[in-house]
Amino acid sequence: MRHTWMDTVRGGSIVLIILLHAVALPVIMVGVVPPQWVNDVNTFFVPFRMPSLMLLSGMLLERALRKPLGAYYLGKVRTLVWPYFIWVSIYWFAVDQEEWKSWEGWIATSWLWFIFYLFFYYAAAPLLRRVPPVLVFTTCWLGSVFAPTGGWTDLLFYGGFFFAGHAIWTSRSRLQRLDTARVALIAGAIGLGFSIVHLAEAHGRVLPLPLYREWLVYVPFTLSGILAIIYVARRLPDSSTSALRFLGRDSVVFYVVHYPLQLVILRVLASYWIWDWWIYLVLGLLLPLGIGVVLAKGRHRSRIVSALFVMPWPQRSAATR
Repeated sequence: MRHTWMDTVRGGSIVLIILLHAVALPVIMVGVVPPQWVNDVNTFFVPFRMPSLMLLSGMLLERALRKPLGAYYLGKVRTLVWPYFIWVSIYWFAVDQEEWKSWEGWIATSWLWFIFYLFFYYAAAPLLRRVPPVLVFTTCWLGSVFAPTGGWTDLLFYGGFFFAGHAIWTSRSRLQRLDTARVALIAGAIGLGFSIVHLAEAHGRVLPLPLYREWLVYVPFTLSGILAIIYVARRLPDSSTSALRFLGRDSVVFYVVHYPLQLVILRVLASYWIWDWWIYLVLGLLLPLGIGVVLAKGRHRSRIVSALFVMPWPQRSAATR
């Protein structure tokens, strides 16, 4: 059974990720700076954008683990490892930088770190079957505090959300009593307050404890906001969320495609000496969404298009996806 609210939340996160890069890349690459309110939109969703995707991915772990071990790992190689290396190769071809010659350039590269991390979590999950899920995600979060800075901190921090999603899903029957409007309202207020504090800091307010998204102390606030979002999404009629659900169902397509497209857009606009921030924003948002729709539909009709996102395999083994 497919839970449509998951597609809704995932689709919303994908839109926010595309919006983030549509704003950030012009600033970084060509110095085109948008108005502050545009940055404020991105800042507001910082605590929830990537953690929600990790949490939802963890919620799908229980179903994946029901498969035989060989089919399980083959499925993850096909749907995670394969598109990762396809699009890392496309990325290095597009940017034409020397880093591709180093093996480090192929590890958690640029925006594809999310897919790299996901495979790491899925690869580790069968080895942790006998460990209580609560112990797994708390160990990840605590480990992120003491891990070396950089990649290991992020890997463990987001791993906490992935395995927390698994823990929530496997305990959903016991957590049912918390699925009330009152709890959701409180959780939403906590998440909203957290986002407002993030905005205040972005506007130069000096806080006693500066906010960093990888700090363990802020995890409860992020979780509260995500769970409130899920509560609302579960109660929205499907008729009002069809576009988001479409994005969510083929989220891997929109995720891997948008960033290289935005780099191409930057180069073309800069080559014509176009510096209007809104043109970068509109094209950087709408073109990846539009082309993503074409590719998402095309992957179900063409094996060539499908091979950009899933490793080709004989039809009889489609169940391993």
